[in-house]
Amino acid sequence: MRGRAGEGPNHAAPGRWPAAPWVTLLIVLACRGPAAAQKLDPRPTFVGVRVGFDGAYKLGYWTPVEVYLRAGRDKLTGHLDLIVLDGDGAPTRVTTAGQRRFEIPPGETQALRAYVKFGQEDAELTAEFYDDRLGRLRWTFAGNLTSEPEQMLPPPIAQSQELWVGVGPSIGIGETIKRLTDDEGRAAVNAVQLPDTSGLPTRWYGYEGVDWLVIATSNADIFRELSPEGAQAAALEQWVAQGGKVLICAGAGAAQALTADRPLARLLPGRFERTEARQGFDAVRIGSAIETYADARSPVTGLSSADQASATLDVPLFADFDGTALVRSGETPLVIRTAHGFGQVTLVGLDLDRPPWSNWSGRASLVGKLLGKPTHVAPSAVATMQPGNPYGINDLSGQLSDCLAQFPNVKFVSFWIIALLIAGYILLIGPGDYFLVKRVFKRIELTWLTSSLIILLVSLGAYFFALWLKGDALHLNQVDVVDVDTRSGMARGTTWANIFSPRMRTYDVGLAPQALDNGSPPPHQMLLSWLGTPGEVLGTMGNSAQGLWNRPYAFRANLEAIVGLPIQVWSTKAVTGRWQAQTGPLLEGSLTLAADESVAGTLTNRCRLTLHKAWLAAGARAYELGELAPGASVNVTRATHWLALRSWLTGKEAIYDDDQQEAIQQGGVFNVAQLDMPNTVRRMMFFEAAGGAKATHLTNDYQNHVDLSGHLELQRAIVLAEIDGAAAELRDGEQPLQGQNDQHWTYIRFVLPLEPAPVDAAGQAPGDTTNEVPLPR
Repeated sequence: MRGRAGEGPNHAAPGRWPAAPWVTLLIVLACRGPAAAQKLDPRPTFVGVRVGFDGAYKLGYWTPVEVYLRAGRDKLTGHLDLIVLDGDGAPTRVTTAGQRRFEIPPGETQALRAYVKFGQEDAELTAEFYDDRLGRLRWTFAGNLTSEPEQMLPPPIAQSQELWVGVGPSIGIGETIKRLTDDEGRAAVNAVQLPDTSGLPTRWYGYEGVDWLVIATSNADIFRELSPEGAQAAALEQWVAQGGKVLICAGAGAAQALTADRPLARLLPGRFERTEARQGFDAVRIGSAIETYADARSPVTGLSSADQASATLDVPLFADFDGTALVRSGETPLVIRTAHGFGQVTLVGLDLDRPPWSNWSGRASLVGKLLGKPTHVAPSAVATMQPGNPYGINDLSGQLSDCLAQFPNVKFVSFWIIALLIAGYILLIGPGDYFLVKRVFKRIELTWLTSSLIILLVSLGAYFFALWLKGDALHLNQVDVVDVDTRSGMARGTTWANIFSPRMRTYDVGLAPQALDNGSPPPHQMLLSWLGTPGEVLGTMGNSAQGLWNRPYAFRANLEAIVGLPIQVWSTKAVTGRWQAQTGPLLEGSLTLAADESVAGTLTNRCRLTLHKAWLAAGARAYELGELAPGASVNVTRATHWLALRSWLTGKEAIYDDDQQEAIQQGGVFNVAQLDMPNTVRRMMFFEAAGGAKATHLTNDYQNHVDLSGHLELQRAIVLAEIDGAAAELRDGEQPLQGQNDQHWTYIRFVLPLEPAPVDAAGQAPGDTTNEVPLPR
């Protein structure tokens, strides 16, 4: 794609080399070097752009962008603005003003980093640098009109694809994704490999489009620049705590990469102690455990019984272990998965980028299983047009958007009624007008008056008809999901909202989280932006025409508010916000899990609000807690009413095949056309636990950070309840953004640790009976 010089005051376009014989030019360059060559061009120019992770990025997610700007004979000092289209085709502006100023010495090239949210394929990226002396320098990267790689804007990857980002030596994610295709032969995953940490974001939301971050530590030198106190380390940790997933492979190099003074130590499931050499039979047993876990068909080269005499491996050991061991060799955990905030960390105590693992044909199966994509099972394609889905929706967030677009006092007209009205207007302005002036008035020249009157009357009728349908009031639909980690006190919130505007105007939209306890709202970090709709039809991200507004609306420098958000008359705009804060104890108690998956314990509500319709999800069961007033407690015992977890999540009595992860017998099919907000949000919050794409024929990719299904497998319990009012107030400037008959759905989840229930001498948990009814599935 080619960069084009833009127009504007004080614009500095890229220059050309002065006309000179090529021999003279070579002599000058040889004598004076590259710096002299740059001085031949006195004007500053943009020389390239880098988007995402080695060019990989998705629509609808915040994405790191680096624009390369070369100064001329004078130093450049100023800030950077980036302009791209949102999911509706409206231009947006992100600025570094007030956050960071750049200084570029004469003749040098510097990478200017910012974060943007692309909403359209084949769209332009416009960079504007505001220099204190020269004013605006403008450059547009657009169109596939050039073959110069440094000036190309790469296309986004498919919305249905996962994005895996590897850092350091490769553990074989490339060969893994070659085996991951859907039923139509399309790749299910897109993977990139970064050689070091220099390309990692300095803001946590720069990882928003990443499904897995894979880190290999065998070359510890590449992590030395990742300072524990630096912006990159803080961004990585915050992204994982917000719901990100990271895989760390650390074997022989663990002592250099995982010690307490290194940034990765904050993500570990325990404190690194030492690396221990395992030889002979112990090494062979490790190889056998990994083969079994990966369902591999071939043994690990060098770790078979025949190689026992020479087999050796270095394995890291941890103290204060906290996590679930997916693979053990004796008492030594080899693969550990643990919760970090609302995210997950998987630690493999092996160097999968080195022999014997790099030479093993089963490594792709192992990596696929670690990343939730077993390669021996071909993933099925999600049908875009399933029965009852005439809208092209392929993701649950699309159904969420449709639910948010249903306003009680706003009536919608079907296409056929509009078509009939248009046909009637054509008949009226054509044959009807002719009959009136020819047969009634018998003066054909009156058509100039009658046709104008018809147009005026029809226009007035259309206006009052639309006013009757749409009204003249602002409306707001809003969904809040608040998650609280009771162990760390971390709270995160996600808001989805749709604003219906009765007139054409702009809004300054902000979001203010409300206090959940009796104190004031805690300090929080905010992220507010537009909400797109995934899909393959007109109106979804990548398939929207550019709107009527040519002037970009802007994000504040810290991305916590939108300034000048335009909404057309009787139209809607969807926005989404994410926030994070530390909070006090909102739900106190302790829970134990028995061997038969039954839960017991006491919970106390410390919120200032009543918890309505509260349920406790733990293991494969969901327990009904009912209503919990502020300060109220509830005991969970064997007498507490419970349902099979999947039956509670789907709202149906069903029998499931655990091997195929799909319903064998059920009371009905998930209906996309049925706009049921509580059912949609519940499935998003527990997508995999509810059966995943097999149960809905939809993905949950776009807003997958709200799915906490994985925590149910990590000895965690989750309490889900509804609360009154909005958890975060949407504002227009300093005033609450509210209208008539606003609809709010607010859900709160508490993640609690589960302790093993004590057992007696006979190995029975207290209260166990021999005639217990088997758990329904």
